[in-house]
Amino acid sequence: METIRVVFRHPQGKAPLTLELPRDTQFSALTPLLYENHFVEQQKPGWRCLYQEHLCGMKHRLCDYVPEDAEEIVLDLFGFSQVLV
Repeated sequence: METIRVVFRHPQGKAPLTLELPRDTQFSALTPLLYENHFVEQQKPGWRCLYQEHLCGMKHRLCDYVPEDAEEIVLDLFGFSQVLV
């Protein structure tokens, strides 16, 4: 199973969280990992990710956004309650 380094940037400037995850991890599986690593507090309806200012689909996989040979993906987090402009 191929992995990719995933760097999560906290919305309030907290130090980033870096995890090695399978490339085929769905974005819907990321929020529970963020909670387990005490990176963000639980909130309803959860957290979403931005990659290069693109809102990542919850059913998409990490590998859907980067080339095959990419070693890292950097994701910005935001809560659903934030307004997108």
